[in-house]
Amino acid sequence: MKTSRFLLILHDLYKFLVNRDWRHSTSSPIERDDRGNLNSILEVGGIANVRHFYSTTEKGDESSTSLVIRG
Repeated sequence: MKTSRFLLILHDLYKFLVNRDWRHSTSSPIERDDRGNLNSILEVGGIANVRHFYSTTEKGDESSTSLVIRG
């Protein structure tokens, strides 16, 4: 069994709809999208341990399964 560690980061852009106008947050980091619009940035991350399990089928083929464990 092999264990690997990965840093997982979600990077997403968001806006708020206020009185029918799209607004970015003035208290969060901002980034321009591919159309040049300003958007707020949301980043969430953490370390994940991934354990890899290997087995052999009746035909002799190798099969693998990965289990992600947060923590």
